[in-house]
Amino acid sequence: MVTAKKAPIIQIPECGEGERMILAGERYSEWITYDSITDDKWLVEDLLYPGMCHLILGMPSNGKSIILNQLAVCLASGKPFLNKFNTTKAKVLLIDEDTPRKVLESRLRRMANVIQRRLEDLPLEYHSMEGWQLDGGVMELISASEAEVVCLDTLIAIAGGNLDTTRDAQQIVKRMNEIKRRRSVVLTHHISTKSKRQGTELLLSPDIPASSMGNTVLYGSSDTAYAVVQLGDGEFGIRQLPRRLPNHQSHIFIAKILEDNQREKTMWLTYKPFESVLDEKEQVYRLFLENSDKSYSIREAMEETGDFVKDTILRTILKELHQEGKIQLGRKAHNLFRYQLTT
Repeated sequence: MVTAKKAPIIQIPECGEGERMILAGERYSEWITYDSITDDKWLVEDLLYPGMCHLILGMPSNGKSIILNQLAVCLASGKPFLNKFNTTKAKVLLIDEDTPRKVLESRLRRMANVIQRRLEDLPLEYHSMEGWQLDGGVMELISASEAEVVCLDTLIAIAGGNLDTTRDAQQIVKRMNEIKRRRSVVLTHHISTKSKRQGTELLLSPDIPASSMGNTVLYGSSDTAYAVVQLGDGEFGIRQLPRRLPNHQSHIFIAKILEDNQREKTMWLTYKPFESVLDEKEQVYRLFLENSDKSYSIREAMEETGDFVKDTILRTILKELHQEGKIQLGRKAHNLFRYQLTT
């Protein structure tokens, strides 16, 4: 049975503008403090509950695996997830059929370095691209393991076959239910790449559950789900889509990657409030309010806001402001579209 432990919180200083934090060894002894004891009903406070199936949804290469990897390291070590959410230490089994072993092992080792632990000393068993499938040894591997938490990456790789039919989806749900009778399950799954939404628009979209690849039975049978969307370089938006979590409070926040300069020794994800993205939207809108007689192309808006808004986020913000009727879009010479404050 999982028991609650006092969870040390690693306080990582923010990176300077345009810099990557060098996260190395001995400096961490200055940053570790202790916080309150974790509520024993949670594996990860407010996010993961024991004996449930948790689904991480996102487009391919949008951060799902990195988030799952840090979750595994935090649970195995008892460290707070994203330096924010207290965890209850547990034995973890990670089965990854999507990431080459060298890449996975390097990533896990770099995360372990941040908390000053050897990867080999953590109660974390991991397998990478060994051909495991739900009907091809996975259930036997899980049964033989002492793990209290099973992490699967990705569902489409481990399930094999077709996910589109209700029958196939029901077989997967049956397997997940078998696992969670004795363990907690966290698995990643793709959403459709056909979505025209990006950035914050996709993260806040009510259509994410329906966009999950394959039959919607997979989402409907999960106990809770999380949408992961890449917002910019090294930043991923995470939105909780609670279903059966007791006394839940829906969370939406950002996971920000911190790495050493060479990206060889350390990697860590830290919490960032989602409101910071909303603040960027207000700053872009202020540009139009303060220059109501001017119009801006996307390139010109980038030049004006580049100090505080990343290019990848600006396009989404402009689209949202236009949809809300706060700015209008007109076509000038040479079919150049320009934005201006709505009058």
